[in-house]
Amino acid sequence: MANFFNTPLSTFIRGAQTTIHEWQMMLQSLKQTVIAGLIIVALLAGWQVYNKTSEHDRYVMQRWVTAGAKAAFFGPESAIDFVDKNGKTYKLYTGKYLRSTMAKKVWLKAGQASLVGVKVGSALSSLILLLVLLFFYLNGRRQGRDFHVRGAQLGTTGDLAKALKKVGKRGTVSLGGIRLPAEMEPTNIAMIGAPRTGKSVQISAILEEVRAAGQRAIVYDYGGLFTRHFYREGIDTILNPMDERSAEWRPWYDAYEPAHFEQQAVSLIPDDKSMEDFWPKAARTVYVALARKIAALVDNPNLSDLLFWGLQQNANEVAKFLAGTEATSAFGQDKTAASIMSHLATYLKAFNYLRTSGTPFSIREWVAGESDDSWLFISTNEAHIDTVRPLISLWVDIAVSAILSLPENLDRRIWYAVDELTSMQAVPSLAKALTHAPKYGGCGLIGYQSKPILEKIYDDRTAAALSGGCAIHCIFRANDVETAEWAERALGKTEVAETNEGISYGVTQLRDGRTANINRTLRPLVLASEIRALEKFQYFLSMGSGLPTVPIQLSYKPRPEIAAAYIPHVSQQLVIEQTAERFPTDTIVPLTDVSNGQQSSHQAAPRQPQGPAVSSGELALEGGSGKKPQKQHLRRRQNQQKGQKKGRSKSHAASDRLSRSSANGNNKIEFEQIFDPTAKPTTPQSSSAQPTKAGKGGLPECEGS
Repeated sequence: MANFFNTPLSTFIRGAQTTIHEWQMMLQSLKQTVIAGLIIVALLAGWQVYNKTSEHDRYVMQRWVTAGAKAAFFGPESAIDFVDKNGKTYKLYTGKYLRSTMAKKVWLKAGQASLVGVKVGSALSSLILLLVLLFFYLNGRRQGRDFHVRGAQLGTTGDLAKALKKVGKRGTVSLGGIRLPAEMEPTNIAMIGAPRTGKSVQISAILEEVRAAGQRAIVYDYGGLFTRHFYREGIDTILNPMDERSAEWRPWYDAYEPAHFEQQAVSLIPDDKSMEDFWPKAARTVYVALARKIAALVDNPNLSDLLFWGLQQNANEVAKFLAGTEATSAFGQDKTAASIMSHLATYLKAFNYLRTSGTPFSIREWVAGESDDSWLFISTNEAHIDTVRPLISLWVDIAVSAILSLPENLDRRIWYAVDELTSMQAVPSLAKALTHAPKYGGCGLIGYQSKPILEKIYDDRTAAALSGGCAIHCIFRANDVETAEWAERALGKTEVAETNEGISYGVTQLRDGRTANINRTLRPLVLASEIRALEKFQYFLSMGSGLPTVPIQLSYKPRPEIAAAYIPHVSQQLVIEQTAERFPTDTIVPLTDVSNGQQSSHQAAPRQPQGPAVSSGELALEGGSGKKPQKQHLRRRQNQQKGQKKGRSKSHAASDRLSRSSANGNNKIEFEQIFDPTAKPTTPQSSSAQPTKAGKGGLPECEGS
């Protein structure tokens, strides 16, 4: 405000004029209201008199009024005509008539009736006046309030619950006490907010309802909270490389098709914005080639085989081992090969912590099975996440992508809850699952702390796809400005009609007045400052589809702990430590050079020390022991969708022609025969060794296939 209007005199005048103007308008409104009330009382009193008196009584009162007027102008000796009940007319003096007993009785009767009318009228008029005053107040508040025109709209939980009843039948889960329709559950839920704002409390409430409904769930549990409250020993499965209860998993258990190795490589080795994309792509190619070749050479491959070539061999020997595979082109100069293997080892070393014994477990097989209500917990904690992050990300990616392999079924419900999404590497299949999994019955639930951290792990477009893949957003408090401003934009804008009121005053009352104008304004539905000011367990619930955005207040519900969050391994040995005694340094295996037919050498993978010595012509891959996971569900689905295929491809036939040495044999393996069907096999020195049959597609055959 200009300094001219900030002087003490101007301030006094402004306060006096506006106050006097307020009181004058107030008195004017009350005066008119009181007059209206008195009119109501008078009308009710007259009606009561008319109702309680007879026609003759009203005639007596009328003649009494006439007599009073004549007496006032002509004196008490003046006369009036009076007709009795029988119709007989009399001449009466006005003075005597005014004092007559008959007139007094009639007026007394009328007075009593009017008194009753006044009482009733006063009570009724008071009620009416209160209603009128309330109407004035509400109408004034309505005129001073902004009106929603279009766009997003704030509402109450009652408004939202009423609107959701029209969408369809009730579903399984609820948010803030509001039950979601069944058809909205697969549209996915995103929870965004700072730590300790209530995201995990809301997710726990959802999982509790999922468990009560007997539905299946994949739960990424960062910290063990959900494991403590929901894990059931003997029914549910834990995948945690550091947990004693974890199932035994190998990459080959979830590679039913050759392309599955490619998918594993992408999720295991993410893109790195700080370097050229050649290095992660080359490392993925090497991983795929190693996994496929080991699977082709050994039934039921062992982790030690993969880690031997991926972690313990030098790049030159790995290049020789993978000669003729798709990884050949990735290896160039010695420094390039070494850099590729170093990049691969950064992520592959997480496999070192996997269990090598226990019940074999296939994530894809578990997802395909629908005969029970078991859950899959992929868990870790703050102390281990940096070590096992690539492996955890790989498991989550396999799990969510496996949902996309199920038959389409809109009535199926399989939930995948990924809280603390930014604690993992980028999960390549997650954005695709959020978009396409609903038609397979997949219901997504993701949670993360801030938009900048999400965009650090995912690129901007993928981060937007993750947010856009969720139709339901729960916006908790954001501590950083960028996330709060993003949430402000995500909740949308609203167009409102605003009422602007002005006041004028002057020396005369003609200048005193108020004006009210209505203007349309487009503004954010919720300000970023409001989002930053939310308290614990408070959030804004937005469902889109024209439904109102509502503020939610959660209530914390304590839940019993039915399991331990984490049980450390009894044995802390790594995979390569368990087989360290099988790693001789002087075991050399001759390989035929694919380019010039000459032989080269590389160090072989280990064999058990108590077994026979490794001959110079034998490739020493350990392989696995024990029972492999069943793959009945997936195989049956593949047979139904594709039909039984007869014969094999040329590459498969070439893999079946692979001849391995026997325990006492001394045969030389020609690796070009595995990947080049036109290569001629080398004549073996001994025919006593029988070839070992590899699985279909270069994968180990499992029981129940």
